[in-house]
Amino acid sequence: MLKNNYHTHMKYCNHAEGMVIDYVKEALRLGFLELGMSDHAPVLESFMSKEEYLNNYGYDTMKLSDVEDYLNQIKECQKKFSNIKLYSGFETEYLEEQKDFYLSLRTKVDYFNLGIHFFKDKNGNVLNCYTDLNYDNLDEYYLNAKKAIETKMYQAFVHPDLFMYGYKDKNGCHTFDEKCEEITRKIALLAIENNIYLEINANGLKYCKDKHDLNTWLYPCPKFWEIMKEYNVKIIVGADAHTIAALSNENVRLVYDFIKKSGINIEEKMVITNDFKC
Repeated sequence: MLKNNYHTHMKYCNHAEGMVIDYVKEALRLGFLELGMSDHAPVLESFMSKEEYLNNYGYDTMKLSDVEDYLNQIKECQKKFSNIKLYSGFETEYLEEQKDFYLSLRTKVDYFNLGIHFFKDKNGNVLNCYTDLNYDNLDEYYLNAKKAIETKMYQAFVHPDLFMYGYKDKNGCHTFDEKCEEITRKIALLAIENNIYLEINANGLKYCKDKHDLNTWLYPCPKFWEIMKEYNVKIIVGADAHTIAALSNENVRLVYDFIKKSGINIEEKMVITNDFKC
């Protein structure tokens, strides 16, 4: 089971609970060795139109004014609890024109997770990864990930298969088609070339109709991860905890069952060197 988690949120993202110390205490109770705090980095209203900001839940991220308090909470816990390795991080989107903003945040923390929930297409339109992805634009999801990862800011690409939440094929059907396979293989090669981790995200199970039936899983997407087995990709499990209990809940246990039955090799911990330079 999970003994190191690098995908942890808290109340400042406005859709999670608890403070840093609450997650640290629970991680200690569970016997964790390492914990990474990676709350959603701020998405500023100036990044897009008001309508796009609302449609893509920009308000469900940390406020810029809360960043220093968030980091101070982590520093205080690092001093107080010596029996767990605690890392500071953010989960960020990636908008290429805001690269300097992300760089300014990256210098403040130990690591970044890339979590793409929305991105701008070639025409500057904001596409939502839950509702707007299809056969004709899935390449742009990959290209956004590629641009982000090649900045070398990121340690992990979390829920890289989130596109399967609402993906539609040529006929408007939700299915893992040849385009999905193509993009999956490109993501595998991208991860290898840039030496980053890909995350199997336990929190995604809350969206499926029956978490005990793999056929209903949106993400994690079983077909995505079956393909990943063909590559020498570094894979980790992330609780994507938005509640304290989510550090070790049924979703985490079911993901580990899936991994065992599928024969997927995973890394028990993420190596964080914090040697990033602008």
